This record gives sequence, structure tokens and C-alpha cells, in this order.
Amino acid sequence: MKRTLFVAFIILGFGFSLYLAVAPASGKDSKLIRSRNAVPGRYIVVFKDDRSKSTETDPSAASTANVLAGEYNAMIDTIYDTAIKGFSAEMSAKDAEALSRDSRIEFVEEDSVAYVSSVTTNSDWGLDRIDQRELPLNGAFMYSETGANVNVYVIDSGIRPTHTEFGNRASVAFDALTDGQNGIDCNGHGTHVAGTIGSSTYGVAKNARLYGVRVLPCSGFGLVSSMISGVNWVTANRVNPAVVNMSIAVSGISNSLNNAINNSVASGITFIVSAGNNGNDACLYSPATASSALVVGATGNDDARAGYSNFGACVDIFAPGNNITSLSHLSDTGTRLMTGTSMAAPMVAGAAALYLEANPNASPATVANRIKLDATSGSVTNIDTVSPNKLLYTWLDGAQPPTPGSVTIIKEVVSWGGGTSSSESFTYTASNFGLPSFSLVDSDVVPADRVTNANVFLFDESNAITVTENETTGWGLTSISCTETGAEGMPNSQNSTVDLPNRKANIVVEEGESIVCTFRGEQFAPTAAPGSITGRLIDQRGTGLRGQHVTLFDANTGETRSAITNSFGFYSFGELTVSHFYVISVSNSKRYQFTPDSHSFSLDGDMFDMNFTATEHTRGS
Repeated sequence: MKRTLFVAFIILGFGFSLYLAVAPASGKDSKLIRSRNAVPGRYIVVFKDDRSKSTETDPSAASTANVLAGEYNAMIDTIYDTAIKGFSAEMSAKDAEALSRDSRIEFVEEDSVAYVSSVTTNSDWGLDRIDQRELPLNGAFMYSETGANVNVYVIDSGIRPTHTEFGNRASVAFDALTDGQNGIDCNGHGTHVAGTIGSSTYGVAKNARLYGVRVLPCSGFGLVSSMISGVNWVTANRVNPAVVNMSIAVSGISNSLNNAINNSVASGITFIVSAGNNGNDACLYSPATASSALVVGATGNDDARAGYSNFGACVDIFAPGNNITSLSHLSDTGTRLMTGTSMAAPMVAGAAALYLEANPNASPATVANRIKLDATSGSVTNIDTVSPNKLLYTWLDGAQPPTPGSVTIIKEVVSWGGGTSSSESFTYTASNFGLPSFSLVDSDVVPADRVTNANVFLFDESNAITVTENETTGWGLTSISCTETGAEGMPNSQNSTVDLPNRKANIVVEEGESIVCTFRGEQFAPTAAPGSITGRLIDQRGTGLRGQHVTLFDANTGETRSAITNSFGFYSFGELTVSHFYVISVSNSKRYQFTPDSHSFSLDGDMFDMNFTATEHTRGS
């Protein structure tokens, strides 16, 4: 039976891409899978199922490989003895075809190449999303476990173990290449992925042990056979509890890669893989079609599936993948931003490490099911009807997130006539409150007189909230008071403070605590004596302008009064009602243009130097 199989290798995160296209070999019993972008003369050989399905290290794999190599003129470079049983080698096309017909062989695949195409961006939000059920973001990443004593293996482009964010928890475990790098990342993709899993600032599992398994060189061009070498090494050498992150995909389905992953999972390793960046059905690609792997698609900060992210029945869960900040391989302190399902997968790998810290004997199936069961349902948009509507949530297996605190700011007023409401708008500035500024109106109608943040997760004095009321003309701030109420069964302290001279409340929130701060103000009473307005009209030289008309309009009564400037440009209005709103204006003429030509204000008392300056028109010659 003829069949066509398309395979390719891709590091996602818009990271690395490997392309293979597969067509059948001629011949009745041929088991040779051909690749479109094959490396000439290189092949992956997989032994029969009865040997490959065992995940015990097979000491006879080497002898079998050597026997077959001798029979078919193959030059072996890597022997696979654990995840799959077989080898990679150089040989002629004729010998590879003949080897594929051997009864001891399951199949032979042509090896293939990869290339790099990274994307960097400039935002950071992913951790903030995965510890809460709903938007909007609350500005914090909260966690109950840290991944301590869990071992995470990053099959990628290597790692920079000396980065300060790793805190001596990262190391090189294996390098499938012989280019002298000795496992050190010279591309950047692997260090970024590892940082999302377990760096101290940007990581999900901040105390997990991280191991770089390098299978791609600096150029980004790699081989499927190297990927299998990485899976084989981890399967044989991992320390439990163990998680593998593989932010790698193939542009088709690779049986050898899928077999290696499934066998590795069967040995007790939780495997997290990225869904791919093709914007297509993930069931068309490896390793998303490795049935035992947990497959991760990517979302943006609006919970919509990213347009590039693969989707469909082979995806298990979605996680943030757009604009993710993590570590750079260029220095021990650097960071960078990347986008892709490569960035989403390590979020889930970190969550797996959190669960395994609390449940170190859990099987890979248990870990995967727990992550899927505890995911937030129904929040992902831009998906088809087959894709799971599940977004990663890191409080797994009944672990309870902290109870949020609540802060409410209320404005209460007393008008000069004794009323308890006003149409005056009072403005505020704030820090750590979620709103940098806001305004309140005590019109005796809720909620205009108050604002509440009911999801405060930044606790204690180091994260204190400050709220300051700005000055408002005609009003004084008479008191600020804060009432703190603890949640049932939770201790709380009355540790918020007020600073009336500086019009500020310093609010210290504890877990579950509800705090209400009330800013009380009174309107200044109008002065008993009437007010006055005096000023002068001058030209740009400061010379007073005689005989100019000035008009004063009382908006409260509708009365209009006029005055004419004297020889020195002065005018005045007396016997004015204080607290009324006035508009004063001057008349422009053919000779003089005033800018501005009016002012408006509430009169609090006598007002001096309400001056207007004129520009004199010049006559043309």
C-alpha cells in the first residue's frame, strides 16, 4: 500500500523549524520513509516493536546495531538504547533501502534539517494570568509550591547555567552535538524556555532544578536524530520526579520521534510539548501527535488563541504565549521577549513541577489529568469546536490561592449649608491600587461616591497602597479614617495609617482583609463681606489702556455689569456676592486684540490683578 507522509522539525517560539516531507520507497516490503529536506546519506533506524516498546536500557542494542551496520555498510554515530531501540548512521541510499526490508527493522527514516527564525517582542504578562481564573490581571503571581526537588529537562538549544536568575539550580546535562559548546546555549531559545519554567523572577516553578539537554547548534540547524538522542538520554538518566519540556515540532508526523516520546512517558516522565505555530490542526504534526505528551497551544493577553497557534483535538490545554519575558543567553543578567507556543509549553512544564513537588510519586497521566481538570474552562476565544477550551491554572489539586484583600475609598462631604451631597468632583492619585487616578462625587448615589478594588493580592507593608486626595477649590479635607476588617478565621492588624496634612492614606492590606478608607470634606462658607475684582488693561509695553470696556457676568443671578478703564487702564467691580460663579471679559477693537479676552471663576473673596494684555494692530503701508 502506498502512502505519503510529510515530516519536518520546528523549534517553536517562532524559534526553530525543521522540515521533512515523506514519500514511500519503491518495493513491496520497503519500510523506508523518505524526507523532502533530507540530509544526504543520513538515516534513523528503528528496531522492531518488541524491543522498542521497552523503556529499559537495552545493552544488546549496541551489538545489534553494530551487526546491522556491518551487514549494510552503515557508519553509526548514535545508538538509541532506551526511548527507542535503534541507531542513526550514514550509509548509501541503496543500503538504507535494503536495511529497511530487514525483518529486524521496524522502519528507516531519512534524517532532516532545521533552521532558526526567532521573534522578540516587548511585553510581560504571562505569569500574572495563570494564577487567576478571570481577567483583568491583578498584577501579581501567587503560588503555593515552588517546584523544589523536581527535575525539569529542557530539550532545546542548550542553557546558560550561570545566569543569576537560575540561582545555581541549572546545569548542562547532555549535549548531542560535537561542536565544542559542551551544552552551553549559543542560540537563546533554550535559555528563554528554561527561564519561563524555573527562573526566580520569570519562572513558574522558582525552585525547580533545571537541566539543559542540547540538541540544536548555534546556527539553529539540527537533526531529528539529535532530538531522539536527547529523549533517549533523558529516559535513561533522569532523576525522578522528572518533567521534560520540548518546545519543538515537526512539519508533519515523525513516527520515530513520537515513539521515543511515548516510550519515555511510559517510563515515568511527564512530557510537555508545544502544539506548533502553523495556525493549523495540531493533529497534522509531531510531537503533538505523540499520544502520551501534554500538548500546549498559545493565547494572548485577551485570552484569545494566538493566530499562529495550532489547534484541534490533539491540543490538551492553552497557556500564555504572546510577548513573554524570560532570560537571555547573552549575559548572566539579561532578559529578552519571545512569542510562540514554545513560550506557552514551559508555563505548563512549570505547573507540572509545582504539582510534582506536592505529589512526587504521581504518574505522568495523573499529572496531565490534574493540569487539564484544574484548568480554567470557557475563557479561551478564537478556537474551533474541537479544541479544548481550557486555560492553564496553576493552583492544582485543591491547593487554595490566597484570599484576596479588598480596599474601598469613599468620599463624604458636608456643604456650607449643611447638606450631605454635592455635585463637586474630587480627584485622587494612587499607587498599587490598580487605578493610578480616579474621581469621586458624593451625590448620595452609590457608586459615584466610592471606588473598590476587591482583588488585592499584594500584601503587607512592602506593597502598601497609597491614596492621595488632590486639593479642590472651595473645599477643605477635614479627616481621613480607615477601618480594617479581617476575614473570618484570619488574623489582621490595624496597621494602615493616615497623613491628613499631606491628604494621604497609607493602606496596608493583609490576606482576606477588607479596608474602607473615608475621606471627609467640608465646603468653605462664603465670607460675610462682599467681594471685589480689580485689574488693569495694558499693552505689551505695560502701558495702561484708557477707555476700554470690561464686562462681568454673574452666572448665579444672570446679572451683567460693565466698567470702563481709567487713564491708567484700571477697572474695578465691588459689592460682589462671594461664592458666585463669574465670567469677566473685555471687548476687542480694531486697534486692540486681547488674548485671552475672558476669565471664569468662583469668587472666594477680594480678587486683585485680574489683568488683560492687548496686542495692538498695525496699519499696513
